[in-house]
Amino acid sequence: MSTIDMTQVAGLQTVDAEGNVIGTLSVDDLTELVANNLVKSTQNQIAVARSVSTMSEASTLAASDDYENTLPIDANPASVRTLDSEGNPKRTAISALAQVVGVLLDSSKLYPFMYRGICTDFNKATEAGYYHVYSTSEIPNQPNGAYSYGTLLVFGTVYTIQIYYPETYGKMYKRNLIETVWKQWYEFNGTQAV
Repeated sequence: MSTIDMTQVAGLQTVDAEGNVIGTLSVDDLTELVANNLVKSTQNQIAVARSVSTMSEASTLAASDDYENTLPIDANPASVRTLDSEGNPKRTAISALAQVVGVLLDSSKLYPFMYRGICTDFNKATEAGYYHVYSTSEIPNQPNGAYSYGTLLVFGTVYTIQIYYPETYGKMYKRNLIETVWKQWYEFNGTQAV
């Protein structure tokens, strides 16, 4: 294919979509058409950029403390504003948000005192959270003589602490798990349990 020296071209033949000749276009006219199209394209890009900038400013304003402090407090919102994976704002129902947050907290074990079930052996209750104790007879590894209904709180992951509050005695007991060995139960005031 040969190249054309544009300095030698006086004009171009124009055709319609069906290929019918509709006229001749001078190089000057062609240059002006291209320039006008470039200007329009640039103006459209600037308009889009301004629109995005304006939306960004509005979003920033809506997220500012000064703006949000003027809004009424809704103790029971129906939805909240969230962002999708591409950063686009979306409205998310509170029930959907609660499910997502609940799964995240549960899977990362972030509930501070999650209910872990009924304690059937104090030595096996090592996961942080709280357990119910339902027994009128001895449960393995409980404080001596503390037969009753109660609540067992377990704290920590590396250094585990158990605190047991039997409901009928009004006393509290504590003990630690160090490495793999449970230490002796103590009454909460520091004296050793018998």
